Amino acid sequence: IYTTEHTLSLHDALPIYLARGNIQTPSVMEINPETIPVLQIVFGSNSLDVAELRARVQGLVHELSLVSDVSELSVYGGYVPTMVVEVDPVRLAQAGSTLDAVSAVLASSQSHSRLSGVRSGGYVLDVVFDGLATSPAELGDVYIGNGVKLRDVAKVYEGAGSDRSYVYFDAGAGRGEVVMVSVAKVEGASAPVVTKAFLATLDATLAKSEYADLSYQVVGNDGQTAEAEIYGLTQNLVTSIAIVAVVLLLFLSTRAALVVLIAIPVTLLVVFGLGLLFGQTINRITLFALILSLGLLVDSAIVAVENIYTHLRRWRHDPSVATKERVVAVAIDEIGVGLLLSTLTSVIVFLPMNYITGMMGPYMGPIAFFVPAALIVSFLVAIVVTPFIASHVLHVEDRQSKVSVWFGVLMQRITNCYTKFLKQVLESRTLQNKLLLGALGVFMISLILPLTGLVHFQM
Repeated sequence: IYTTEHTLSLHDALPIYLARGNIQTPSVMEINPETIPVLQIVFGSNSLDVAELRARVQGLVHELSLVSDVSELSVYGGYVPTMVVEVDPVRLAQAGSTLDAVSAVLASSQSHSRLSGVRSGGYVLDVVFDGLATSPAELGDVYIGNGVKLRDVAKVYEGAGSDRSYVYFDAGAGRGEVVMVSVAKVEGASAPVVTKAFLATLDATLAKSEYADLSYQVVGNDGQTAEAEIYGLTQNLVTSIAIVAVVLLLFLSTRAALVVLIAIPVTLLVVFGLGLLFGQTINRITLFALILSLGLLVDSAIVAVENIYTHLRRWRHDPSVATKERVVAVAIDEIGVGLLLSTLTSVIVFLPMNYITGMMGPYMGPIAFFVPAALIVSFLVAIVVTPFIASHVLHVEDRQSKVSVWFGVLMQRITNCYTKFLKQVLESRTLQNKLLLGALGVFMISLILPLTGLVHFQM
């Protein structure tokens, strides 16, 4: 709420407007993202006026309400024809009547009732009393007392009621008033499935002769949007797995990379199974959570394979000490506690997202479930499945590819340069102070950035 001098918060301004009588006490309603319309359709006609168009669409909506997994259908635009009575206070006073008397006469005269009348044999002939006026002329002839008719003290005409909504749509040939229907789905239902079923039923219903003069256009289809985004996220997930595979092949041997890669589909399958057991669905947020956790869920497998490979190289020089399976078990036992602690710390970071309330709660819920589940499952796979596969697949004698050898040489050069630089830092007190001051300066600059407006925070 804006004023000429300053801006008032809703909490401060609302009591003022309530006291003035400008607005009524507001109703606070909780918005569930599941009930937000997933489909918006506008209807038009070249032969019907807007009132007739709304009436025709209302009949269409009644038939479409039977579509599976549709929870609510709302109609906007147009109006329901209503008898409007505009009373003239001067003429009403001259007639010696009051507004309450007019209201009472209208309420008592406009009635419709059905009574069980003549009964003969197994038949019943109902008696219908219809006192409803069907035109402004009929309503104007109602007597309000002392020989005074309603049209003598008021203007009676056909118009819209107090609730009148306007929906305009520009179809390219000019803007015109239309009637819009919004479709909400049942909680937990798939938006793409519901929208496709609804549009198919709509096309079949419009083929009937009574709706031949109706045309429609879809202006909002969240089901189609969700389907496109899910397809895009699925592509991103596959691309991310491919990138992880390339990185593993660059640093590890082919067999070691394959052992790590096996952990990805195994983990995802188990996580999908857990989601099914706990009533979760695969949606955009679910796929985003899996992409987010993809880099984390291979960490445990990489550490396990690398440590197994190191122990197998030592065991190759003296294979009589223990069996290969025993060597693998010792390698996993050596890193088990560390992997458990690192997994728990990562899981704990995402658990508080489960307690987010409001509209963001349903969106953050899948992340709070799937990311911790993927991390826990990846840990179990790393200490159970990965050692088993490594004991049968991994061999120390495996030769790395030429690309892996070249990349290993490059990384060794980078490591040597870093080692040389780190040695200089550790041996020079002056260089240490310069690095600390530089880090402090960068940190202070990062804190100042929001104050300067270079970085904007949005909620």
